[in-house]
Amino acid sequence: MAIEKIMELAVSIEGKSLDEKRSLLVKCAATTLSSKLIGGEKGFFAKMVVDAVIAIG
Repeated sequence: MAIEKIMELAVSIEGKSLDEKRSLLVKCAATTLSSKLIGGEKGFFAKMVVDAVIAIG
């Protein structure tokens, strides 16, 4: 049941440009970085995380 819900909510990135994929990944990363410690700088850290992930592969 959980897998079905995930598949229903999933967003496909097939056919999207690297810039579009990067933008989506930055938004996802920023959402997870909304803590009190780094919430004010989440844009900076989100871009850093995405750049690192893309550099790895």
